[in-house]
Amino acid sequence: MEPINQLIKSYKPTIDRNDRKQSHQDSYQCNDCKDTGYILEGSGLDMFARICNCQKRKNIERKVKSARLSKLLRTCTFDKFDYRFYAKTQIKENQLTYRDLAEKAMEASACFVYNIIENRTSDSLLFVGKTGRGKTYLAGAIANEILEQKPSTQLLFVVVPDLLNEIRSSYGKNTDSSEFEIMDAARSSEVLILDDLGAHNYSDWVKDKLYSIIDYRLQEQLPTVITTNLLDPPAMDLVLGERITSRIFQLCSVYRLMCERDIRLVRSHEDMLNVFAKNENNKD
Repeated sequence: MEPINQLIKSYKPTIDRNDRKQSHQDSYQCNDCKDTGYILEGSGLDMFARICNCQKRKNIERKVKSARLSKLLRTCTFDKFDYRFYAKTQIKENQLTYRDLAEKAMEASACFVYNIIENRTSDSLLFVGKTGRGKTYLAGAIANEILEQKPSTQLLFVVVPDLLNEIRSSYGKNTDSSEFEIMDAARSSEVLILDDLGAHNYSDWVKDKLYSIIDYRLQEQLPTVITTNLLDPPAMDLVLGERITSRIFQLCSVYRLMCERDIRLVRSHEDMLNVFAKNENNKD
C-alpha cells in the first residue's frame, strides 16, 4: 500500500488548484461586478456600462460618514415616523391637534427634501418642541432621504454642543482640524442640520460662533434644518440673544412638534413590556 504521505503529496496539486479557484471567487466583495464598480450590459456597439448597486451603496456610506450621521440616526426614515404618538387632541391656543402639527412638520420635511433633490430653492426649517417629541428623528429622516435620493449632496449633521466642543478642542496642539475648517464646513455645507440648539449655557464666545454660522447661511440662502427645545422667541432671546434669534426666524419656517409624553420614554416602556411578555410566554 502506498504510504499516506505520498498519497497526500499526489492529491496536493489538485487541492491547491481548487483552493485557489475558491479563494478567487470568495475574494470578491460583490459577485455582480467583480469589484469593478460597473456592470456591462448589451452587446457589440450597443454595449454600455452602468454603476453597480454595490458602488451606489458605498457612495452613500461615504456620504453618511462625512455627514456625521450616527448609527442611531441612520435608522430614522419618513416611513417609520410614527403618528400614533401624536394624539388628535385639540390644542387650545390654535384649534389644531397634535396630529395636525406632526403632519404639517412631515409635509414640510418632504417638501424640503424634494426641493434639494430637484435643485430648487428651499425654505429652511426650525423644529420646536420639548425633549423627546420627534424633532431629531425628523431631522435624521430628512438627512437619510436626501443622501439616498441624491448622494452627491454635501450634507452635514451636527449636534450643537458637540460642534462647540470640537471648535474648543481645535485650539490644542494635536488636532486634526483648525477652527476655520470646522466653522467653514458648517457655514458653507450645501445642507446643514443643527440639532439640539437648546437650553445650554451660551457664553459670548459661543454666541459669536453660532451667529457666524447662522448669519452666513441666511445671507447665502443655504438650506438649513434646526431643532430646538426653546419653545418661543422670548426663551430663545434669553438664551441665544436677540441677534441669533432674529436671524433664525429670518432663515427658517417654524414647525412645532407636540405630544403628551416623551416618545423615547413611551418606546422604552413598550420595549420593557414586550420583553416581560416574551419571558412570560417562554415560561409557559
